[in-house]
Amino acid sequence: MTGDGVGRQFVFYRRDSVNSYAMARLKSDSGYRSNDLRLPYHWIKDEAELRQQLGNDRYRELMAPGGPWWLDVEIFLAERDGEAEKAAGLKAERQRKVEQVMESLVVSLGTWS
Repeated sequence: MTGDGVGRQFVFYRRDSVNSYAMARLKSDSGYRSNDLRLPYHWIKDEAELRQQLGNDRYRELMAPGGPWWLDVEIFLAERDGEAEKAAGLKAERQRKVEQVMESLVVSLGTWS
């Protein structure tokens, strides 16, 4: 996985493990072990801090069965195992969830203005 932060670091992980995938997502989205002087010190996280973050409700929801990170791992597993029909169903479920989020954003932005 390529990080989104300053420096665009590579994060290696096991694609067949939701816990490994979750840590990779946190590492790629944060200042994990960064030596970049442009980052404020309090943004830089180590592995222990990221593991602690995985315990909060937001991340548990992403990793739980049916959650977006769980779906990404299950799609990989289905494709790896040649289960095209299962992969297609999981991708459709993921797309429905994305559309629901987008729809709720449109509604909330419409009431916000």
